[in-house]
Amino acid sequence: GIVLAKRARFNALRPGREVHLPAAYRDIVEALHLLPDDPSLHRVHGTVLALMKRPEDALKAYDAALSGGIDSASLWERGRIRRQLGDRAGASADFARAWRIDPLYRVQLVEKMQR
Repeated sequence: GIVLAKRARFNALRPGREVHLPAAYRDIVEALHLLPDDPSLHRVHGTVLALMKRPEDALKAYDAALSGGIDSASLWERGRIRRQLGDRAGASADFARAWRIDPLYRVQLVEKMQR
């Protein structure tokens, strides 16, 4: 399951990813069938769905990741999706919680907003 997730993440994030997203999606879905309770797999699933321009589905995947344990990466990514969907209050809450867990996220947010 973990190997499939790593391959999915690689395919989703590599150059020319539009061509590789269907394979990334298949890999992460298969990985989730093998390890349905692994929060890290749900986070990768959210990333793949977000890149496929499916923000509502990505939000559900990040919710699933966070139901298995709170981590700053999932909070950060869910905050980005919430902001994209117009939920500014939810996004701000996720960013604030991520910052409390890992202050590096504050730096990343400032850099992102300056772009």
